[in-house]
Amino acid sequence: MPRAGLKSKRSSTDRRLDLAAAIKLSSFPVMVAYSNCARSGDVCYFSKERSTKCSYCLRKNIDCDGSFSLEEFRRVVDEKKSLQEKSRRKRKEIARLRRALADVEAEDSSVQESLAHLDEVSSRMIRRELQALGVLEEKPPEDEGAFADLNFPWSEVPFSESVD
Repeated sequence: MPRAGLKSKRSSTDRRLDLAAAIKLSSFPVMVAYSNCARSGDVCYFSKERSTKCSYCLRKNIDCDGSFSLEEFRRVVDEKKSLQEKSRRKRKEIARLRRALADVEAEDSSVQESLAHLDEVSSRMIRRELQALGVLEEKPPEDEGAFADLNFPWSEVPFSESVD
């Protein structure tokens, strides 16, 4: 028998149901429903100050996968914005590097063309000098050029620094 002046102890079920009702009355719906609320179709109410569970999970006495606060949400949004900005800067850097690579490849192509031209010019210069010395036979341009005599003593040929 309860003593006079003492409140009777409430059951944990009653306290849990009262807390669920208080959260539902004094809280706003969360932006994204937690799993159990989403499955049941219930509106999900949560108060981080009062419980680690939403009102639905408290009422049903089941595990809740949510503990959500506006401050935490803002941090997530800020981090998301920061990563999006970082990604934008990286894509911009990639585009800049691609343009720089294309420029360098174009410069290299030009250098390779110049080298090919100089190879051709130097080959013609040597061919003319050999022809002038009588070492190289005159052949039509279709044929590969050949020396008149493969055993020619090159060390005896006078060297001149003529440039075309």
